[in-house]
Amino acid sequence: MGFLEQYIQPGWSIRSLTSEEKKVFGKYQNEDWIHVDCKVNCYGGIDTGRSIWIRQDWLEAVKAGYYMA
Repeated sequence: MGFLEQYIQPGWSIRSLTSEEKKVFGKYQNEDWIHVDCKVNCYGGIDTGRSIWIRQDWLEAVKAGYYMA
């Protein structure tokens, strides 16, 4: 199965993870982790969901308009 473009739809929101939530990332817990609520369009199929990102990675995806999944 190949990677597909997930085009980010307007209206997304983010929330920083708490210190408690970050503990599951072990040695990576000092990264700037966020919850992202968004809609994405993949070949006409709109999907809504929540995912966890490093803030800088999410901002790069928003700048590009999509991410690969």
